[in-house]
Amino acid sequence: MHILRIKNVDNVVNMFYSLDGENWTQTENSLEVSGFHHNVLGGFLSLRIGLCAIGDGKVKFKNFAYIPIL
Repeated sequence: MHILRIKNVDNVVNMFYSLDGENWTQTENSLEVSGFHHNVLGGFLSLRIGLCAIGDGKVKFKNFAYIPIL
């Protein structure tokens, strides 16, 4: 099982993965996303998560939860 955690804090998106749900490793790349909001692109109020899989093999997305941290 692989678990992905995506955190958007002050318009900087960091991604973490875990094989057991307890030990987390941050990926090398962060994304600065302040330019992706409704004042720039129009018609939406927030970023939305999109999941995809690329390459050979199979993937199953399950137990997806979007939980805003307030």
